[in-house]
Amino acid sequence: MTDCGYMSPASSPSDFRRLTQLVLANALDRAGTWVCEPLAELSLEMPQETAPGVLGLLGKLGGRVTGQFSADGVTRAGAILPVAHVRSLQARLPGLSMGEGILESRPDGYQPIGDDPPSRERSGPSPLDRDAWLASLSKRG
Repeated sequence: MTDCGYMSPASSPSDFRRLTQLVLANALDRAGTWVCEPLAELSLEMPQETAPGVLGLLGKLGGRVTGQFSADGVTRAGAILPVAHVRSLQARLPGLSMGEGILESRPDGYQPIGDDPPSRERSGPSPLDRDAWLASLSKRG
């Protein structure tokens, strides 16, 4: 929270800071938000005979080829891949391309993760459970 109106002694700035999470969680829930993952745009170059193995791995990692061209024994391909899998491709590229593969990547937006987004266990009450959240605030003092 960056700005709010409060009147002392009826309320204090900490009252508003504590409720910010509750208000934000409620707004996100109402907005119907979804979890997205960052994407990378890739430029790949490899010996033509190694392209099936490299592009096969790309598909297994959740990537998609956006363009491909082969000439003079070299294949160049453009692709989109979730950023979380770029390192895996990068680590396996030398072995799959006989040490001659080249990979360039740059940010390329986001895509929704789908019906099973990652989650983590909460360390305290959820702001979406209003009663438990407000009770935890009163315990903090």
